Amino acid sequence: MLVLDESVGRLLENRLERFDVETERPPKESTDREVLKFAMGKKAPVLTRDQGDFVILDNDMDHYGIIIDKYMHLRDRTLVAETIASILEKYPRLLLKNLVFLSNYYGQF
Repeated sequence: MLVLDESVGRLLENRLERFDVETERPPKESTDREVLKFAMGKKAPVLTRDQGDFVILDNDMDHYGIIIDKYMHLRDRTLVAETIASILEKYPRLLLKNLVFLSNYYGQF
């Protein structure tokens, strides 16, 4: 399960589902804090392009992981989805309580 922030496009959401990554979105117009609370309720990490607010919230709130790539909308969606699916499968504990910059993992799988 992966909670998608509003900054994550629908095309990437569809690609993630092709890689068997279950996704869910919080209610529209949720604040970043509300998105993180929603994800906590689902015991799932958050995927976002919004580096600024989520980096701050990382220190303020408990969470199950925050995956950030502020340029994911400019990258090949298949590469992004495949990298996320691989991280979720191979390194599930990496996400727990951590801030993960997705750009550090492209090309590793």
